[in-house]
Amino acid sequence: MLRCFHSMLIRFAVDPDAIDADANDLSVSIAVHRRLLKEWRKYGMLVHGFGPLKESAVFSQVNKLPQECRRLWKVAIQNSRRRAASSEWNGYFPNDDLSDLEPFAKDFDLALLESSRAVVVGGVGIHDSSRIDARLHGLEICKIHSVSESQRFIRADEVAKRPLPKGADCRNEWNERYGEYVEHAAHVVVVDRYIYANQMRRTIAGENSGLDRVLSSCFKRSRERPVNVAILCALQHPGPSVTVAEQGAIETFVHELEKRYCGGGIRSIEFYICTDRDFASHTHERYLRTDYSVFGIDGGIDVFGGDFSHKGSVVWRHDNAETTRFTLNEAALKLSSFFHKTLL
Repeated sequence: MLRCFHSMLIRFAVDPDAIDADANDLSVSIAVHRRLLKEWRKYGMLVHGFGPLKESAVFSQVNKLPQECRRLWKVAIQNSRRRAASSEWNGYFPNDDLSDLEPFAKDFDLALLESSRAVVVGGVGIHDSSRIDARLHGLEICKIHSVSESQRFIRADEVAKRPLPKGADCRNEWNERYGEYVEHAAHVVVVDRYIYANQMRRTIAGENSGLDRVLSSCFKRSRERPVNVAILCALQHPGPSVTVAEQGAIETFVHELEKRYCGGGIRSIEFYICTDRDFASHTHERYLRTDYSVFGIDGGIDVFGGDFSHKGSVVWRHDNAETTRFTLNEAALKLSSFFHKTLL
């Protein structure tokens, strides 16, 4: 049985012997590595052996790959999520019995093995892609050639596209969908024209907002890995220009954010606010971006405010590397902002 699904960020480990298993057939090797690296970028976090990555068994095998495959891996290693195992696992998989892996199996959700080893040692059926090993806390054992058919990655893709229902438990939905992405990102960006209005409304009602959900997740991070946060929003007002009173209210709002969230696991908060007209001229999308992963939330980030979602929302996912529009829109919003402050 598949262990309880806590996050759509999948912690996976790769059998070093599987990395160069197709080295003699370059076209097959490239195809396998492209599939693996695509899933890694979308929904994965590579877990390598204890210690620095460059001293790991995986890194050693990557250096033995043909140049084209090695180049793909080097780009992925530089730009994709990864971490060392928390226990002293050396990064190798047992040759005879995977039960020897039991002390370390809680560090990852998915193990990718060379196909014959997955069958002989991992117990995966010849015609199957993967199996769940109850002895290893529900770890999924998968043939590396079948990585895109992994139950874990398929489930992650389903969650990424699943609409948020009205009345859903906001904490559970946040943790399952985005919590670990925020936990492991170097940069978190929230783009939502109604953040300011919703935050003011929630504050008056004595409730936590969706922005509070994001910032509290960032604040709880380790101080050793602080995150940079950017907030881009709009001011809804009927007049042709921003009044002194509105400017003062924004200053107070930002000061309260600074008192509540600066420190902890947050290195800095960049706050930008445009007029509603300027914001709408650049984008109508509302989304959360963690490094290159863009998670659209059509109902706005405030659907995660309070205990239960007050409305449903369509959600979507994009890779910022696949299109420049998110980077361009964010740059345009920053240039259009009439108020900007960096909170440290």
